[in-house]
Amino acid sequence: MLRHMGAFTARGGDGRNYTVNVYYDFIRVGPPGGSEEVEWVKQLRLADGREVQTVRRGEYRVADGGLVLRSDSPEAP
Repeated sequence: MLRHMGAFTARGGDGRNYTVNVYYDFIRVGPPGGSEEVEWVKQLRLADGREVQTVRRGEYRVADGGLVLRSDSPEAP
C-alpha cells in the first residue's frame, strides 16, 4: 500500500516553487501473510500528481516534460 511519508519544496527551472510529495510502498515479509512491513519502493510526485524522478540528491526531473527541480531541503531524498 502506498503511503504519504512527507513533502519538500523544490524550485523549478521556470522560477516557480513546487511541492514534491514523497510516497513509500511497503510489502509484508516473513511467514505466509507476512509479519513485518518493509519499505519497497519510493515515489516522488508533484502536488498535481505528475511523477518526479531523482537525478541525484537535491536535483529532480519532472517525468512528463523534463522540468528540472532543485532543493536543498533536509527532507529531500
